[in-house]
Amino acid sequence: NDTKIPIYTNCITTEAWMIQLSARYILEWLETNNLLNDLAEKPNIKEMDESDSKIWLISFLANETEDKTTLQLQHTIQELIHSLSHIFLQSLAIESGLDIASFGELLLPNVLSFIIYAGESDVGGLSASFNQGLSQIVDSISEQMRSCKFDPSCSEDDDGACVGCLHLPRGCVEFNEKLSRAYAFGGKTKSLTVKNILVGFLDIKNK
Repeated sequence: NDTKIPIYTNCITTEAWMIQLSARYILEWLETNNLLNDLAEKPNIKEMDESDSKIWLISFLANETEDKTTLQLQHTIQELIHSLSHIFLQSLAIESGLDIASFGELLLPNVLSFIIYAGESDVGGLSASFNQGLSQIVDSISEQMRSCKFDPSCSEDDDGACVGCLHLPRGCVEFNEKLSRAYAFGGKTKSLTVKNILVGFLDIKNK
């Protein structure tokens, strides 16, 4: 009567990057898009520094509640982190020349972070990219990912996420669901938590 299903794995030595988003930027992005207005206790972000913002957000994300407003905002933050993970990963592959199918992701929304790891046994590619061209990868995010080769169809019909921009061939923990370029650059979505994103997260610093 043993109902356990064995899962066989292969342990390898690999490397990874962990990227943590600025809590202050996340709160500013939420406020700019009027996503904090319906909270019973809205944070006063003008009086909050990065440390205060991180404490508030991590506590908010850990809140187990049935309140629809809170749940919706928690899902929004999770979708933001997931979308930025794919955008960063795609930019990394473009700038480094490494095969995107060799990467995987781990999402840690409760600590405002995501991890990109190499899924192959040969290491060194991520380290080399970090040492030689991290700034170039970051700078290329807006240039490379703002549009998709399948636009306007991708933006209008696929929530700004398709095989031409954000979808990964493998390694996505959410099976390429619940992500959109609109979270990074602004725009409309149909099936995600936020239907109209006025200002993208990556445009906040230029606002």
